Amino acid sequence: MISSLLSFLFKVFLFIFRAIRLVYDLACATSVGFLFCVGVVIFVLSRYFRLKQPNLPPNLIDAIGGNQHIDSRQCSTGRQQNLRCDSSDTIEWWPIANRAACLDGVENSRSSIEKCVAQSCRYILLDVDITKCGQLVILHEKTLHRLENEVPNGFDEASHKPQVSFSKINSKKLDDLKSMNIAKNHPLCEKHPNEPILQFNDLMHLLDVHEKINIFLLMGSTNKQIVSNISRYFENNPERFKRIVVCSRSPKVIFQLRKQNPQFICALWLDKVTKINLPSILLNSTFFSFLYGLLYRNIIAVLTGISAVFINKHDFNAHIGQMWRQSNIQPIVYALNSPNEKRYFQHTLRTQYLTDSLRSEPSNFVKIRK
Repeated sequence: MISSLLSFLFKVFLFIFRAIRLVYDLACATSVGFLFCVGVVIFVLSRYFRLKQPNLPPNLIDAIGGNQHIDSRQCSTGRQQNLRCDSSDTIEWWPIANRAACLDGVENSRSSIEKCVAQSCRYILLDVDITKCGQLVILHEKTLHRLENEVPNGFDEASHKPQVSFSKINSKKLDDLKSMNIAKNHPLCEKHPNEPILQFNDLMHLLDVHEKINIFLLMGSTNKQIVSNISRYFENNPERFKRIVVCSRSPKVIFQLRKQNPQFICALWLDKVTKINLPSILLNSTFFSFLYGLLYRNIIAVLTGISAVFINKHDFNAHIGQMWRQSNIQPIVYALNSPNEKRYFQHTLRTQYLTDSLRSEPSNFVKIRK
């Protein structure tokens, strides 16, 4: 009995040794082999150290989780059982108002949020950032640049463009921001003469007043302070955060948030592929696009446990949308403002989208008949 056990353990050890030796030889052979081996190791580790997706409340299931109630094994045999395994079949509300429909009013303002509510808009994306004194504000850096009316202070000889030193929100104190009117220098400033900066506590109050709206919060900073502050708000107001989806461009920030509070509902914002600092010949290759999607879809999304992903409209097609939905992650495309574009994404691609204007909705928020 003991000899059989020792023989079995020796064979297992020998198999593991040979497998490691094979991976080592393959990694040493070529750089492609090395990258492949590293990718396999990361993929395997991501399956064991991942964060599970949170259970979505009913108010967000239509937006980012229409297929969470279907088991993945049932989806594999969905054709025989006539199951709906595509979350796009349950979408009843297509647009998400970017910065509270920033083309229809002053971005990230109370009046724009109220206008969205008046138009029965259910989903609104707002920018959140942190001040120098550690207070959360609903503000984007571009708004701050417009308020300060910054002008070029030099000339960059390399790019042949004027240099502008922009102020950061985290360099301003809350008292300095309170005195600002975010309607200043805005094209619609005559209709909205006085718009104070919205604080995070004001947003929480608006959520209590308007019970049907749901908020996507896009984080402008990625420091530890904004992560800890949002986590503290979550611990103090868990019911309110059932109507909030926290978004970030940084997978690390999302992982930190959900590691502290696994019930955080999060979304990842993917910048346009061409913004990556790589040679254009590589960015335009199909193979790079495949690796880019594989990295985020099968590794980063699994590790962070996100529920939705924002994708640039130029990097999106029906196949990419289907692959994200098969991973139980709802794709959202940004930013659509043309009625024809919106009609195409509703009827053909059946994908939700971020829009800067609610006035250009083709169906006027009426559910599309199937």
